[in-house]
Formats: sequence, C-alpha cells, structure tokens
Amino acid sequence: MKLNKKIVIILLLVIVFPALFFSVYEIGSLSRNEEIVEEIYNNQLEGILSSVNQYSESVTSNWAIYLNSIFSNPQHELNNDLRHYIQGNPSIKGVFYITDTANVNPEIVLQDFTLSFLNQRKIISSIVASNSKKINRLHVYLKGNYRKVEPFTSANSRNLTYLFFVVENTKGKEMLCGLIINDKDFVSQILDPKIQTVVQDKFIISIVNEHDRKFLYSSELSKNHILNQTKPLWFLPKFKLGIIYKGKTIQQLVRERTYLNFAVIVFIDFLFLIGAWILFKNLKTEIQLSQMRSDFISNVSHEIRTPLALISVYTETILLGRVKPEKLKEYHQIIHQETNRLTDIVNKILNFSKIEEKKYQYVFNNQNINVIVSNILQRFDYHLKNKKFTIETSLASEMPEIFADYDAIYEVVMNLIDNAIKYSPNEKYLKIETLVDNDNITLTITDHGIGIPQPHHKYVFDRFFRVPDGEIQKVSGSGLGLAIVKQIIEEHHGSIVLNSTFGEGSSFSITLPIHKLKNYA
Repeated sequence: MKLNKKIVIILLLVIVFPALFFSVYEIGSLSRNEEIVEEIYNNQLEGILSSVNQYSESVTSNWAIYLNSIFSNPQHELNNDLRHYIQGNPSIKGVFYITDTANVNPEIVLQDFTLSFLNQRKIISSIVASNSKKINRLHVYLKGNYRKVEPFTSANSRNLTYLFFVVENTKGKEMLCGLIINDKDFVSQILDPKIQTVVQDKFIISIVNEHDRKFLYSSELSKNHILNQTKPLWFLPKFKLGIIYKGKTIQQLVRERTYLNFAVIVFIDFLFLIGAWILFKNLKTEIQLSQMRSDFISNVSHEIRTPLALISVYTETILLGRVKPEKLKEYHQIIHQETNRLTDIVNKILNFSKIEEKKYQYVFNNQNINVIVSNILQRFDYHLKNKKFTIETSLASEMPEIFADYDAIYEVVMNLIDNAIKYSPNEKYLKIETLVDNDNITLTITDHGIGIPQPHHKYVFDRFFRVPDGEIQKVSGSGLGLAIVKQIIEEHHGSIVLNSTFGEGSSFSITLPIHKLKNYA
C-alpha cells in the first residue's frame, strides 16, 4: 500500500497536476474568447430584431396620425370615413373612440362583422378600467408632442390586440381612440414584407406565442426551432420575435473551434491520464514482479535446501553405520521421498521456463482423464494415508478419451492434488470428481483447507504469486504451480475456474474439450 501511494504521488506531481493546470488555463482562455464573440453576436441580432419592431412602430404611428386627421377635420360622414379607411387595411378589424371625458361608452366601427359589437364594447371598457394609469399617460405623451400607441390584450379575445392612442377632435379636444387588429393578419400583411427584406437568405425570423410556445409566423420552414435570440414584439404583447441563423456565423465558427480546442485538450488530458495509469500499472507490476522473484528465489532456495539437508543427514547416518537394520528401510524411504520432492521442484522450474518460452514440446495422444487421476492417487496413496486424509472420488463411468499430452495433464492434476494436501492443515478432506458434459469433460478437485481470500482470486494463476496471508505463508511453495497449470490448460484449449472461501477450502475445476482437441495435434 505504501509503495502504491509513493508511485501515485510521483505521477501526480510529474504528469497529472501539470497537465490539469495547463488544461484549466487553456479552457479559461477559450471561455473568455467565446464570451466576447457572444456579445458581438447578440448585438448583431438585437439590431435586426429592433429594426422589425421599429418598423411596426412606424406603421402603427402612421395609422394613429391618419386617424387623428380624420377626427380633427370637420366630417359629415365620420363612420363612413372610418369604415372606408379600415377596409383599405385588412389587418384592422375595427376602430373605436370615446367622446366623453370619463372614457366610457366607446363608439365602435367594425370591419369584421363576425365580431360581436356588444362583446367588443365590454372588452374595450374593461381594458380602459383596468389600465387607467397607462391610458392617462397617453395624454401626457401627446402634450409632449409624442403620440404614443399603447397595445393591450384581453383573455376574452385571443386573436386580437387593441391599440390605444389619443387624437384631437374637430374642437381641438383630446379623446381616446384605438384600433382592433388581428394578430395573424398584422404579421402576415404588415410585418412579413419587412421581415423578408431583412432576412436576405441569412436568417429565419419567427414569431412565437410567449405562453404556449406555438409559432404564429416563420419567414421560412425550418426543422430547427431553437431561436438564437428573442425580443418582445412591441405591438403584439403576447408574442416574441425570434431569429435563427441559417448558415454558420462567426460566433458558431468560433464556438466550433472552441469545442474542437476543448475536445483536443480533453483528449490530451485523457491520453496523459491513460499514460499515467499504464505507467502506474507497469511500475507496480514490475516492482511486484521483482518482489515476487525475490520471494521465489528465497522460497525455492528453502524448498531445495530442506530435502538436500534431509538426504545428506540420512545418507551420512547410513554411511557411518549408525542405523539399526530395522530402521534402514525407513531411512531409504525418506531419502527416496525427499529425492522425488527435489526432482519435482527442479522439474517444475524447468517446465515453467520451457512453457513460458514456448519451448515445451507437447506430445498429444488419446488419453483418459480417469486413468491419469487413478495413477496420481496411487502415487500419493502412502502420503495421503500417512496424513490421514479422507478421500472421496466420483469418476464418470463412461469417460471418453481426450487428445492430450499425458505428462502435461499429469502435472496439472498432481499440482492441484499436492496443493490440496499442503494447504489442508486441519480438516483432511479431498474430493476428486470427473464428469462429461456435451463436448467437454470436467475435473474438479475440492479440499476443506485454508482457502484463498476473495481479493487474491484473480492473482493466484500469476507466476511467482503467493497469497500474502500468514497461514498460507507458513506452507512452503515456489509460486509456480498454478501458473504452470493455467498455461498447460490454455495450451490444451481448456479453462480452469477457482471457487474458494477463506477458511473453508478451495475447489479447482478444469474443463477440456473432447472432440476439438484433435484439431490441435
């Protein structure tokens, strides 16, 4: 753990922190540049939308001025003149005016006779009553030589807008006057020609309802309904004027470049992090491998020294003639066992070296896994009985032959059984089971020994690896056995699976294909 922390701290100081600092600085610069372009872009759109609003103001102001001329000159046919005027302006659905100073009882001249005269009178009276301050200010504006046109809407009339302004009658007195306009007609007949001259194949200008987000108008059909900029439509209070760019603007190009630069920075950071992670893993692996090699040399030295010492002691005792005849056989047996143990250690190291360097020559023949298991159990018979093991075997009655190297598979099974014996200090139990499943055979070796902690399961087949648990470390070993097992099984196109619970035992299951192996002779 301490080693990992040291490596991480070094990598953070040398690679990660400098890369992140540089990235944050660059991203901050990109953001500031984009803000400047965004401001220029918004000012550009603001000017375009304002020009449309100013045009609508100009049109409505001209209407108010013309109506003022009608009311201020002596007229014998006022209603006829008003009706004639609004007939020339289809978007105007009616004119209303109030002659009394209390601003009640409006007179109405309608062009659209589908509108209810009584209903329109109620709506206008309601607007006047609820907006008295704004209405009164219209008189103040006129005294300052500015005829303001004030728009109002009503919930009782969804498609209409009421424009209020002050005119002078024939006697020079001020009176409240107004126009009833249809929203859609006003946009299509009045604003559309102006909008078409503004867009010039560069923009799409749309008018959208502020409440339900439905589009009232768009200068061009577009799949993109995301407005870049919106502005209240001065004389249609319920609507907003919005603009969409058709082509790539400077802002969009800069943003694309910003995104590209940002993506490059993130990608470089990602490469730095991946590189740091790979470097960390390699350093950690090399250091661990170096440590495991050191442990391996120490373990192997101990493993070799122990049988050599025993052989030397017993041989010397025999040579000195100090052994009683009845003990001589026992001494020979011990020497023979230790010689075999020493041979196994040396063979294991040599075989591992050959397998790792792909120099091991496999000799494939038809083999029966049950026969191999029986031969190994016969070899271990004395050892198992001496250690008082309970052995349970369940070998498939009809076992098909596999195409395999006898010595290699023999070493696999022997290693697993040897491990089960070594790592079962308390409950002496060993179960060996074979079964046939479709095109595969499975050999499972189970013990009730020390077991392997879950975090170490993924490392047990690595070369030189030994579980760093105190109980397991008490048992001598080289750390090569399971690495050899895994490589041999993979060369036979099979697989090995570990199931183990620490303190309860382990189970190794080997699966080998039956028919497919003949293709690898």
